[in-house]
Amino acid sequence: MAGLIIALAALLTVEYLDLPWMDGAASIGIGLLLASVAIFLCFETKGLLIGEAVSEEFSSSLNRIINASEAVNQTNELRTMHMGPEDVLLAVSLDVRDDIDTGTLENAIYALEQDIGTAHPEVKRLFIEIQPGEHHTEQVWLSQLKPGCRSSCRLPAPVSISRR
Repeated sequence: MAGLIIALAALLTVEYLDLPWMDGAASIGIGLLLASVAIFLCFETKGLLIGEAVSEEFSSSLNRIINASEAVNQTNELRTMHMGPEDVLLAVSLDVRDDIDTGTLENAIYALEQDIGTAHPEVKRLFIEIQPGEHHTEQVWLSQLKPGCRSSCRLPAPVSISRR
């Protein structure tokens, strides 16, 4: 609509004020308008094309829900990605209590899925990985290595400091 207004203003100026250069100026103005709209659309759609994470408030709310579960010791990692405007993928790595049996853990995970779905219906896909915190840290460390080094490289030995 703004382009049409610019063109109309230019045509009226050329016709009634006899300023022929306004036709060229209007063309440049319309071109700049189109370029600015294209740049704006690029920035707006970039997140959806690449996969934008949820907001900090959304992530904090997820962490509160997850850590409220009695089965969870800690959240190792929480990853989110918008798949669409109302479609969020959630992948979470959890360190759970060692003293609970499998059936209790299954029920706790089901309850966790229900709680997340109730609080955030936009979470359409949820993946939960159960992993001790130290194993998760090791996997993160190994993922930072060169691709060929994963099987042949060793983690540094733990350093123990003795006090005398």
